[in-house]
Amino acid sequence: MPFLDLKSEILDQDMCTRCGACVAVCPPGLLSISDDRMPVPALDPEAMPCAECSLCLDVCPGKDTATPASESRIFGRSRTPAERWTGIFRRSLVLTSTNPRVLAGAAAGGAGTTLMLTALRSGLADAVIVVGRDAQRPWVPAALITDSEDEVIRCGQTSYCLTPNLQLLRDPRFKRIALIGVPCEVQAVRKMQNIDPLPEVAEKIVLAVEIACASSTKL
Repeated sequence: MPFLDLKSEILDQDMCTRCGACVAVCPPGLLSISDDRMPVPALDPEAMPCAECSLCLDVCPGKDTATPASESRIFGRSRTPAERWTGIFRRSLVLTSTNPRVLAGAAAGGAGTTLMLTALRSGLADAVIVVGRDAQRPWVPAALITDSEDEVIRCGQTSYCLTPNLQLLRDPRFKRIALIGVPCEVQAVRKMQNIDPLPEVAEKIVLAVEIACASSTKL
């Protein structure tokens, strides 16, 4: 049973990155995120109607990031030993927003915020997934999906850690979604996009921006 496999290979081994990818791709929507930010089944795990479906495990970055496969699909090759830490790139740029509102709340120039705003304004995306703060507990990061520029700007600064965000791809209101996240979340997105045929939620993703992770992420 795939969910039982996910439980034994990932959840029980403390390898869950809490990205929400498994919740996003579950076709009948039988997984959700618990208060401690872990995926939980709606039914007894033994009764989960998974049949041959293994999407929850296929997209999980906890055990296998599938980076070589993702790079081969995107760039036509995987990274060389010299590119071990940088990955494959064309140019290295330093970006700073020219929007005073963005700069006022930015931690490092507001590049991520600007890219999300541009995705909305250009029509590339009809919503973006960002990370802000829990309204009741402002010290706790909280992911949200929004089409409001004001909310995107309010979510500036690097409030990015192990905060489940990919389950928000299931939101039926939006068909073209841009997102910003830490490496494990973007690795899960790339694993979704490696699958043929694409899972329904993967078809929604029009832009994924990865920001650095200092590995100080466990709650």
